[in-house]
Amino acid sequence: MKLAKKEQLEHIDATKAPSEDDASAALWKVNDMKAFANVCTMINPSLQSMVRIAATTAESWGILKSFFLRRSIHNRVQRRRQLHKFKMQKGASVMDHFLKFDELGMSIQAIGDKVAHDERLVILLESLSDEYYQIIKIIENMRDIDLFQE
Repeated sequence: MKLAKKEQLEHIDATKAPSEDDASAALWKVNDMKAFANVCTMINPSLQSMVRIAATTAESWGILKSFFLRRSIHNRVQRRRQLHKFKMQKGASVMDHFLKFDELGMSIQAIGDKVAHDERLVILLESLSDEYYQIIKIIENMRDIDLFQE
């Protein structure tokens, strides 16, 4: 978001960099260093050492992307565990709960894992607090209604 506001978002894509012969290459390098500095200020200081070896914003972005979006079995297990342990606190806002659930679902998709729509619905209904027991029962007993129709 910060890079987009400062019109530096194109620097994370290495294919958009001009060739060395181009007259705008010097200006690109200056703006790339500014974008690189912005990326470094946005991340935790303990992670800044990871991008120290990068020469461009695109390289630093690639390093961070590979670190955070690893498709390792560990990340998949951790996210699935979070999903199945996800519970709504009594008295909490349903909308906040749905937003947190959606955010968790997006983080699972970001690491390359998939959760079927019907499985997501079951987990979501299961995660609601006891206050919503009657609503859950009504949804469970609905016949001839596709909850996923648009």
